[in-house]
Amino acid sequence: MNRPPRDHLLRALVLGLLLTAWFGLIYGGANYLTGLRALRIRIHFDWELGLPFLPPAVLGYLSIIPLFGLSPFVLHSRREIEALAATLAAVIFAGGLSFLLVPAQAAYPAPPVLGRWSTLVGFARSCALRYNMLPSLHVALGVACVAIYSRDARARTKALLWLWSALLALSTLALHQHHVADVAAGLALGLAVERSIYRRFTRRPAPLSA
Repeated sequence: MNRPPRDHLLRALVLGLLLTAWFGLIYGGANYLTGLRALRIRIHFDWELGLPFLPPAVLGYLSIIPLFGLSPFVLHSRREIEALAATLAAVIFAGGLSFLLVPAQAAYPAPPVLGRWSTLVGFARSCALRYNMLPSLHVALGVACVAIYSRDARARTKALLWLWSALLALSTLALHQHHVADVAAGLALGLAVERSIYRRFTRRPAPLSA
């Protein structure tokens, strides 16, 4: 993988910082507003409460950070980087609206003693606020990135990227951060926004007919 030009890295960094601020505003704001309301909507099945809590899954959960960091190395044009940023911003906004429309919280029992995993799991839990459940933005953002990165990838690389996406999704269940409905909604949101925004921004003009 070739190192991208400095201006390309800088553009990706600036857009990443802007997205982080946007995420904090929407994600934090939605959680705060939901916390002011008494209504909570049930979004889980009873059998989900028996899913095992697996602290090592935090490694898969936090792997979304390097997934974001791949963008300037996988996307080589200014248009692609800006289209990715627009896509992720739209995913965050749509997720925020859904959090307000579907106020919910996790129904899992309290986790056991974490031992060696306490620091990493604590960090993951501090990032995933209490009321922002459906959709899982973790899944939606991860799926959107993978769908974009894999568009022009070779078959083996594409398979590895989608496996990465699956591990991200499963980690939210294994850490009891989300329920199945949240994961399904996140998958649908990520794919829908990638298709409607990223592909539109990066669509190549049709060749002129002779």
